[in-house]
This record gives sequence, structure tokens and C-alpha cells, in this order.
Amino acid sequence: MKRNLFLLILATAMLASSCTPKVKVVENPIFEQILTRNIDISRIEISDSATLVTVDVTYYPNYWITFSKNTHIEVEGQEFVATAIEGTEFDKRFWMPESGEASFKLTFPPISKKAKSMNFFEGSENSDWKIYDIDLTGRKKEITKWHPELPEELRKEINDMEIPEPIFEQGRTKLRIHLMGFKEGMDRTIELKASSMASVNDDKKVTYDPEKGYAETELLLFGSTRYNFFNRNVNGDFWLAPNEDVDIYIDCRGFTKTVYGRRAGRDEYLPASVYTTGIYSDYNNALSNRIGLISIPPYEIKKEFNYKMSAEDYLAKIREIRKFYLDSLDRRIELRPIDRKISKLMIDLNYCELAMQAEANLTTAFKREHKDIEWRDLAKHYTPPTFTADFYKDALQDIDLNDKSYLMTQLNPIYSFNRNLRLLDLSDGNVYKEQNLYDWDLLRKTQNLTITAEEMEQAKKFKNQLFYEALQHHYIETQREYAQTQGKAKIEHTPNVADDKLLETIIAPHKGKVVVVDFWFVGCYGCTLDFGYYAPLKKKSELKDVVWIYVDCESALVPYTTRIADLDGIHYRFTREQWDAVGKKYGFDFAPTYFFVEKDGSFRRREDLRHPDKLESALKEMLKR
Repeated sequence: MKRNLFLLILATAMLASSCTPKVKVVENPIFEQILTRNIDISRIEISDSATLVTVDVTYYPNYWITFSKNTHIEVEGQEFVATAIEGTEFDKRFWMPESGEASFKLTFPPISKKAKSMNFFEGSENSDWKIYDIDLTGRKKEITKWHPELPEELRKEINDMEIPEPIFEQGRTKLRIHLMGFKEGMDRTIELKASSMASVNDDKKVTYDPEKGYAETELLLFGSTRYNFFNRNVNGDFWLAPNEDVDIYIDCRGFTKTVYGRRAGRDEYLPASVYTTGIYSDYNNALSNRIGLISIPPYEIKKEFNYKMSAEDYLAKIREIRKFYLDSLDRRIELRPIDRKISKLMIDLNYCELAMQAEANLTTAFKREHKDIEWRDLAKHYTPPTFTADFYKDALQDIDLNDKSYLMTQLNPIYSFNRNLRLLDLSDGNVYKEQNLYDWDLLRKTQNLTITAEEMEQAKKFKNQLFYEALQHHYIETQREYAQTQGKAKIEHTPNVADDKLLETIIAPHKGKVVVVDFWFVGCYGCTLDFGYYAPLKKKSELKDVVWIYVDCESALVPYTTRIADLDGIHYRFTREQWDAVGKKYGFDFAPTYFFVEKDGSFRRREDLRHPDKLESALKEMLKR
């Protein structure tokens, strides 16, 4: 009997052993936090000989990525460095295909099949891709709505509320910014960028202190102000009012929500959820947890226009477009009431912009169908219809231009309205007129130090002194910051020639040389990416004779001079009018735009050489000629 029992136990053990999988597979593992929206782990295979991790990458088409040779996983405090990779090579640039998607399989040493979680680190720098607490048990769960570190009093479901009114006063507001879910290795620097009725290019950097559990700063606000925040790991936005003491709680799982959404077939970027104390606490909560806002997509919708339209046809078309998106808003039953209110305001603002840009939109429509006609010759071939003051008045008759709620949307109506509102005969009681909100161009002049004494004196007479105070502040701060950049960057004098002759004039002194001319501006993300791609080319001895010329379009003075301080090359700073004249002549209205100049002085615009390897080959060929 005992012998039979022993054999039964032995057989059961052998059966259990034979049922243990030789390879443990986890599909689409959940994770606690990811510090990029560009990667996902779709499969993990754990065997006795290796650990295989499939990494899916989503990135800009025709831009490069790399996997560091220091890529590693951490399991139970132990580090395992990758030994091989399929699909590319370590520390070598991989150029993303047109689809913007690629998959790679990384091999690591074997880990315990009993391990419950692991971390993934692509390298050891702050900017490298990181995923924390990747589940290895096969559990499935949804990400929790409220972060455990969020105070109970801020855990509110805000489905409806009135859009708060903007505040028109100056004041200092103190901030404490909490990064909920902060982990060692995350970026501690938080950049803040203001967007308000009396602010432009107001940037601030603060540093998160893990020991305190927050970053702190004080901001001078000119009226209600929306701040965008971002670093390598999180980004989003929130509203602030002057004269407050506010705590900001940022849920660092924004990228996690985005990647989970992509798995579910929702290809949308979700900003980090933000919760605040203060006057705009509920509004920030509502905006942060928006289900989806509807607006008119400006670039796609412009394809709807036919250059043969009359002013009446154009007006009928944009009204049709507005009605279509308002009807779409009505059909979106899943939206909360607050989402509907904000979307309605955004659709109205988009519609206003279409009305104000009528002439430009029809001219662009003509060029789209007549690609053989150069921009400089368009006036000979096409005359847009006349858009009178009555046209604008008629177009905007259904828009309440005295509604201050427009100032509290995700869009900045001041930028869209600034010059264009002058086309309208606004009544003396209109909020935009009373608050001088359509003189936004003066703010840009203060930050370029081009505002005149006469303009500043005129601003003194504004009924609302908030705007004048903002002009004074921005002008003084720009003078101070600009003085600190002196001697670090040289800006060439723009030649005194006709605007449409500027390109030929700035390249003329370099005849006999190969020249690259780069039209760019500070806010152009692709432009600054390219700077990094091309920097190694400048150091190659065989390309040392290439001349690099950079032409900026009137970017704010301080960010511009700071950016070019370490950008080797010859620098020009064109006005908006000069840039437009050259663009009209040579057919471009975007950045970056590149011109390549042969030794004989001939040149042409090319967009096919943004790949560094292609550019290097082309420049070497040009140098041989």
C-alpha cells in the first residue's frame, strides 16, 4: 500500500513537472508607468535560456531612433543587460518607415519565471525610454482614475459647470507642483509656458524636489492665464488666476493612458491629468478629464475651398462647415455637458478664423490647383474676390463677440483675432475693444524690442491699464535677458534690398562655396530636431568648406539669441514681411525649408535631403563639381 502511494505521489509530481511550460509568455503586459508615448511592449517570453522582449515603436516617419547598448531590464533588484536585438543594431540609427511604426525583439539573459514584475530601461540617461512595474503574471486591469497620491477633496467628477469668466487684473501667484507617481530616473525639470490675453513667450523652468515632494515658484500674471507644462515625461495644461496660492497635482501616467488607448485602437494623445486648488480648481479638473473636444481642423478643412468661389459662395461654405461640426457635436452623446460647451466655443473660434482668412484661403486654393505657377507670379494669374467690412459683419453675426468665455478655451482667440478684429466695427462696450485685446501685436514688439515710444505712450491711454502694465513688464524683462546674451551670438545685418531679393543677396558673398540655407524659427520642433541631426556633419573634415546660413522669422529675441549661441553658422533674422516675400517668390510658407547653393551660385529648394546620410552624400557631390 505504501509503495502504491509513493508511486502515485511520484507520478503526480512528474505530471506537474511536465505541465510547467518551458516558455512563459505574457502578451501585452500591463505596467504602472511609462515615460514615453513612443513605445510599447507587446510580448515577453521567459525561458530557461533567455528573456525575449518585443518592443513596438511609434514615431515620426523618416526620423531616426536608436537602442542603446546599455538597454537593460531590472528584476527583483538585479540588472540584466540586453545581449542582442532583431530589427536594428545597438547604438545605430534606425530610420522610421512611412508608416511610423516598427517592431524589435530584444534578447536578455534568463530571469526567474516566478518573477512578478520588471522594469525596462533603454539606456541610462534621463531622455531614454523607461517603463516601470511591467506585470509578468498575466494580470489584466484598467488604470485607476484617481492617482493614490491625489488628495480626497480634489477627487471630483465634474460633468457640467459654467465656463468661468476671465479676471482682468495683475498679481503674483505662488505654485507648488506635485508630480504624482514620480520615480527615480524621471526628468525633474518642468517647463512652464504662458498663454493669455496679455502674455507671450513667458517661459519658466522649475525643478522638482523629491524630498519635498514638489517644485515651487512664483509667477507674475496679467489676467487669467493658461500654462502649458512639459518635460520629457509629462505634459498638459492648467489655468491660473492672479493673487493665489495654488497646489498643482500632475498625474504622471499621461503616457500610460495614451499607450493603453493605442492598444484599444484609439490613436489619440492624452495629456497628463491635472488637478489644482484655487479659483479654477473645478475647471482644471473638467478640462483635464475631457472625453474629447470637437473643433474644426484648420488644415484639412481648407482643402474644401475652390478658388472660383465668390465672397458669397465662400460665406455659404464656411457656414456649412460650421453647421456640420455643430451637428457632429450634437451626435456625440458620450460627451459631458462641459465638453459640449467648450467644443461649441472652439468651433466658433475656428469659424471666425476661417472668415478672417478668406482671401488667403482662396489664394492657397488657386495655388493648390496650379502648382506650375510660382508664388511670385500668382498676382498675374489670380485675383481673389473683395471681402468688405460688410462681409465680415455678416459672417460673424451669429457669433457673440462680447462673450468673454472665448478667452477661457484651449485655443487662444487673441492670436486669431488680433489684427482681424480691426476689420470689424466693434461697439464701445465690446469686451475685446474695452480690454484692448486686439493689440496683441504690441506684445510681440516688446519682446523683440521694436515697440516705439509713441506706441508705448498710446498704450498709456488704454482704458484697461492691465495691458499697459504687461507691455512695460515684457519690455523691461526682454532688455534685461537680452543683455545677458550679448557676445554669445552674432546676428548679421539684413541687407538693405527689396524683400524678394534677400535670398540672392545673402548667398552672393559665398560664390565658389557650397551653401546650405535653412529657413527656421524658434517654435519649429522639426527645425530644432534637424539641428541635432546635422551637427555631426559640420565636424567632418571633408565637409568643412560648406557654408551654413540660418534665416529666422522674427522669433522672440531672447529665445532666439539663446538658441543660436551654440549653433555654428551665419545667422540672419528676417521680419515677417521679408520672410513672406521670399516665401512667395520661391514657393514656401513652412519651416524648415532648405535651399542648396552650388559653387556657381545657382540654387534650388529641396525637401528630399533631410536624411543626414542623403544630405552628406549630396554635399560631397556638390563639393566635387
